Amino acid sequence: MANYKTCSPSTQGKLSSSANPSHKRNRLRPSVQVDRNLDRFPLWVPASRPKAEIKPRIITRQTQDKIQKVIINPTAQYGDLTTEDYVTFLGLLKYWDEKERPIGNVSFSVRKLARILKKKWGGKTYEGLTNSLLKLRSTPIEWHHCFINGEAGTAYKSLRPFNLIEDLELARKEEQGRITGESGYFRLNKHILKNLMNDYTKPVLLDTLLKFKSEIAQILYIHLDLMIYGRTRYERCTKELFADIGYTATRYKYLSNRRRKLSEAIEELRGAPLPTGRFKDIQLQPTADKKDLKLVVIKGARQQELPLKEDSHISTEETFFHSTATAKTPEREAAKKLVSFFYKVFHSIEEAEHIPPKAIEQALGLIKEVGYEKAQYLVKRSKELSSKTNFNIQVFGGVLQYKTIALADYDKATKVRPTLAGKRQAVPITEPLPTEEQTSTLSHEELVRQNKKLIASFEKKYGSRKQKTA
Repeated sequence: MANYKTCSPSTQGKLSSSANPSHKRNRLRPSVQVDRNLDRFPLWVPASRPKAEIKPRIITRQTQDKIQKVIINPTAQYGDLTTEDYVTFLGLLKYWDEKERPIGNVSFSVRKLARILKKKWGGKTYEGLTNSLLKLRSTPIEWHHCFINGEAGTAYKSLRPFNLIEDLELARKEEQGRITGESGYFRLNKHILKNLMNDYTKPVLLDTLLKFKSEIAQILYIHLDLMIYGRTRYERCTKELFADIGYTATRYKYLSNRRRKLSEAIEELRGAPLPTGRFKDIQLQPTADKKDLKLVVIKGARQQELPLKEDSHISTEETFFHSTATAKTPEREAAKKLVSFFYKVFHSIEEAEHIPPKAIEQALGLIKEVGYEKAQYLVKRSKELSSKTNFNIQVFGGVLQYKTIALADYDKATKVRPTLAGKRQAVPITEPLPTEEQTSTLSHEELVRQNKKLIASFEKKYGSRKQKTA
């Protein structure tokens, strides 16, 4: 379970100070890559749903040979998974991507998470996000014949217990009722992490989702984004649509209430961008029997942009990134080998199966700059240096912080050293030395000339003392 605690003043130095927030520009892409399994079923209910309705939810679908079933078991303490929790989870995925997609724990700050989600910082924001995080950690989900392993392309027969976040720890420091510091870490579910690494994902435009004012617009955007993926037109009767998105309150049995609720969202959704285009038009039209209305959604290309290929599950920006990062060349194979060596040294993983493309790009640049031998030395030396500085390196990019020190150590280690006795090593001289009889008959000028000749011969072959000193 998660540890939610108030920290003592002694931990203040280890926490991110609320008085000095980081204003570093967000480096992330506009889309967040989400495990496809999470958008295939309506896991999220409206946040405005009354707590009296909280109970286990069972979602079933009949396929040709199996009955797919998802069971969400909300807790009495935190409630059911809502659209607000989904947005929080998207923020965590964006945070994880910014941290260079580590395979273990991700250190994070709730304050920075709030900034990613464009929420005004304060006590209520902290409590709201904390409750959402604890809900993501504690709500068990069961998957039967429906959670797909993206690498194998097959569904698990049964997957339980399943929590979206496998581990979570939150810590904060307060002074006079005001939060002055907070920190923590989270770890994504291992099955979700595996699918993210294998690109079994679909993009979600988080910035677009956050712009909607009404909750129904957010819910419809999430649902319609999935339903219209790979199509240009989608239709659904409002009665079935409300069941799909979790609006099951008694009042929505009446057509007039469904029409009123949908009208709130249609104007917000019309023209909104999608990862594969935009909502060109959304209308309510009567059904053939006149007993209900149907929502008709038309998708068009984004204005001033080329549309994505419908069979692609990544954004335009990602398409180039992945195509270049996965091209097999000797240089990239060397970079992949270097990153695998990193995982072996830092995480004791003999053969890393899922190597982030960003790590390969970083390794490729490092090898081009200093060569493979020095790059490998940098990884080994960074392990030693990081243990001394208590810096927990999770991703390949962390070793680059020690590049200057490690390469200087490499140069020192590879210089010519004196012998073990501490004396200068004897150097063979190929020029014949004059005998004692010969030197006794030579004049002073001839001896000087002979010595200069020997010195010149020595320096030509082995270098001068000045050059060695430099």
